[in-house]
Amino acid sequence: HILPKHAKLWGDRHTGIGFDQLLIVEAPSNPDVDFRYRIFNSDGSEVEQCGNGARCFARFVLDKRLTAKRQIRVETKSGIIELDVRSDGQIGVNMGAPRLVPADIPFQAPEQALSYQVDVDGTPVELAAVSMGNPHAVLR
Repeated sequence: HILPKHAKLWGDRHTGIGFDQLLIVEAPSNPDVDFRYRIFNSDGSEVEQCGNGARCFARFVLDKRLTAKRQIRVETKSGIIELDVRSDGQIGVNMGAPRLVPADIPFQAPEQALSYQVDVDGTPVELAAVSMGNPHAVLR
């Protein structure tokens, strides 16, 4: 079992192998899915989801012949995602509906809006806040 302290040690670019994110393939705890997918940042924090990481995860389990399925259901920290291996080899990811409610992202805002103006070192920046399993700021 991978612990955050292991990920932090391995993620260090000077004393470990170095990485931005470590993607882990595990047996599922849910019988309705094919795999469990865990993601650690190099600081040891476990994150909920990464869309591009999910595509890499799918390619890995296919290339290592851990599955031959074209529709792969995967358990993540943020819920179940579906990976679709298309006929051209591309991999699509259904990560569910985006979360836009500030408290669900999480993002501090007095109310939900399409965009928010935030101050970054004295400069106003307009952004949209969304979560697809982890928080994102979309800048204009």
